[in-house]
Order: sequence, then structure tokens, then C-alpha cells
Amino acid sequence: MYKLPEREFVFLRHGQTDYNLEGRLQGRIDVPLNANGLEQAQAVMEPLQDISIARIVSSPARRVLQTVRPYRQASEIPIDVDDNLMEYFVGELQGQLISSIRERYQLQTEESWLLAMPEDAECWREFVSRVCSAVQHWLETYPQETILFASHGLVFHALTEALVGTPLSSHNGQLHCFSPTGDGWAVAPVSGPREKRSN
Repeated sequence: MYKLPEREFVFLRHGQTDYNLEGRLQGRIDVPLNANGLEQAQAVMEPLQDISIARIVSSPARRVLQTVRPYRQASEIPIDVDDNLMEYFVGELQGQLISSIRERYQLQTEESWLLAMPEDAECWREFVSRVCSAVQHWLETYPQETILFASHGLVFHALTEALVGTPLSSHNGQLHCFSPTGDGWAVAPVSGPREKRSN
């Protein structure tokens, strides 16, 4: 398991895109939010207002920046863009339907489509390492601030795999809180009002 500073941080997955709706792999294709995704970006402002976020660190992808834009504009919180929070690169499978990939590689229902990654895809271990290193860097750089990391579904998958030991999924526009427990990490969705936290 990877080591991160033992303090809470918040994670937001970007809102829905047409590729999400169609079940296509986006990777580094810069797909914008669709109408539902823009609504999700507005909706996440309510739970975010109940957490004293001091800084946003975002993937450079347009869909992620669009998701945090309403909250950033309303709160005037500083934002930093980190290329290491960019989505996992799936190589030649970018833009393809996940259902077609599963069928082509004859994957069983319980098997992850990550088993079908081509040779030109990013090495998974290196991806997990770059994501965790990015989060560690910002938590160490601003040790007194509660940071919101805005990124992608597989970035969340990688973080939970590294910190919790089990890869978890996040819905579009969903907010999660990562909290150290003393002997590990807990990850909980943030769906309603929460006690305000100091920076």
C-alpha cells in the first residue's frame, strides 16, 4: 500500500460526458461535459459548500475543469492544474465501447476490462504511482489546507486500490472524502450536509 500524509482530503469525479453515457473509453480524449454533466457540476456545489475547501487541484482535462468551474467561481478558491491527475491512457482503445472490448476479449461479467489493455496503454503500476505521488505532493505542499482533488474515474479507482486495498468506483459528479483511520484509510461518499472543517 502507498503512503500518503495522514490527513483528510476530498475527491471529485468529473460530471457526465457523452462518452460516459455511451459507455466509451475516454482516456486522454478531451470530451466536454454533456447537459447532464453540467447539471451535476451545479449540483455538487451544495455538498462542497459544507466543507471548508481551501484549494482545488485538478486534472487538465476539459471535462474536469468544467465540473469544478461553478464552485470555483462562487468560492474564489485557488485552483492548480496537475498533469499527473490526468486519466489513465488506454492506448488504441480510446473511444471504443467497453461492451465491444469485453466481447472481443471474451471477458466474463466479473472480469475487469482493464485485463484487455493493449501494449500501447499506460503501465497500470506506473499510473497508480503517478496519481499517488501527485496527491502526496499537494498534501505535503499545503499541510494546513483541506484540498479538493478533481479528476477521473480510474484515478479514483487507483487511489482506492493503493490506499484501501480494494479498487472502488465513483459515479460521475460524485464527491468522496478520504480519511485516515490509524491503521489505513476510509473512503466515504459525500452526499449531504456535513460539519464544516477548518483549513
